[in-house]
Amino acid sequence: MPTTGGAGHGDLGFSDLHEDIVKFQILSRLDGAALSSTASCSTVLRRLSTDDELWFNICSSNWPSISSSPLLSHFVSSFGPRAFFSNAYPILGGPRNNNSPVRSPPSMLISAVDVFLDGKLILTRTHETHTDTDWFGCSPFRIDLLEPKEFIPMTTRSTEPGNDEDFIDIIIKGEIRVSYSSILAGNGHLMCGINFTCAASEEGEMQVKEVSLQIQDMDGKYLNGKDSLVFLQWALEGKKGTGINRVKEARRRMDEYIERRRRREERAKRVERSLDTFCLTVISISICYFILKSILG
Repeated sequence: MPTTGGAGHGDLGFSDLHEDIVKFQILSRLDGAALSSTASCSTVLRRLSTDDELWFNICSSNWPSISSSPLLSHFVSSFGPRAFFSNAYPILGGPRNNNSPVRSPPSMLISAVDVFLDGKLILTRTHETHTDTDWFGCSPFRIDLLEPKEFIPMTTRSTEPGNDEDFIDIIIKGEIRVSYSSILAGNGHLMCGINFTCAASEEGEMQVKEVSLQIQDMDGKYLNGKDSLVFLQWALEGKKGTGINRVKEARRRMDEYIERRRRREERAKRVERSLDTFCLTVISISICYFILKSILG
């Protein structure tokens, strides 16, 4: 909206602001979604809102682990901060484009994890996994962010009366294990799960005990490194959803995965019962045969 300035200034509008003011005082305060929407307002705003510095700061704000790793910072800058942000949220696992070239698997995976509790950052960690070793290809695929016997302290809720004492009593007596699972739709339907485990120390303070990632097939078997890398690459290079119905699509995939796994387990049980029945029948017939043979002989 135009505003009337002092004498000799006339009417000033938003377009009269210096680009540095718009960029560093206005656009720098927006989140990713708002900055993307701003690009459609005008040609000038579109040019300013695609600035790599703005998007790198947004990526670093959402994922502090980016700033803590020079290698990851270089990757985000080379890939393009805006493209990195937009590719971080879509649903993965659509069919691969048959016309796209088949790339060689990467020689290294970079895992960047930021864990927040009540809006407070309690863990930021990057982990490099070399995938070109024989040990990685043959061993069960598992990425552990914490070293054995490493614990990260976290804030617990208050145990004052009226503040969820029963909840605190439960977590202090044992462990809490939370799994964040994503279904990679496609051939076989795989479940990529991030496991987060916390436990109480001897002083009663809650600590992060485990943060790991594994991939599981429909039979509940964990994939080895070689197979996991193939499916991860397939999912990342395949078609991606827009993320508009992200929660709904994720729930649909999970329900479908659970239903398929239930049917497979029931079929396996039926086959097992049939085999048991067949074996018992053969044994019974054999016993009867030897009994009759001994009687008649």
